Amino acid sequence: MPTPPATAPNVRTLALGRSSTGYPLRPLRQRLRSPVHGSSRLWGWLGPIAVTLLAAIARLWRLGEPRALLFDETYYAKDAWSLLQYGYVREFTEQANDRIVAGSLTGLFKPEVTQIVHPDGGKWLIAAGEQVFGLTPFGWRISAAIAGALT
Repeated sequence: MPTPPATAPNVRTLALGRSSTGYPLRPLRQRLRSPVHGSSRLWGWLGPIAVTLLAAIARLWRLGEPRALLFDETYYAKDAWSLLQYGYVREFTEQANDRIVAGSLTGLFKPEVTQIVHPDGGKWLIAAGEQVFGLTPFGWRISAAIAGALT
């Protein structure tokens, strides 16, 4: 094995040690610098946009499946629909889930106001998707998926 030079050409040495081949390590600032450092600002936009698009594709792929009310959707999707229809959250009937999945949107709510457990911000976000796409699995999931991809 050849003996490495005492210093490599054009490399400033610091007391950080040497590489596995025996050459002095570059300063930390140079090692952490982006490979596109000094290039146009376009690269600073393309990376985050690419990550956002990848996140959107991952979230939106088959978003309407399964065609059912899952976990807490049984509360929030119906609460959001009630906010759109009445301006406040109403109590829903026992058969509301079955009617929604079947596509029947009549007779979902009782006239009584329901107990409000969580603030309405998230429900209004869900309601925005339902306003555009209706009371469907895609409709009550789309706005949260978009918000998640953007963040």
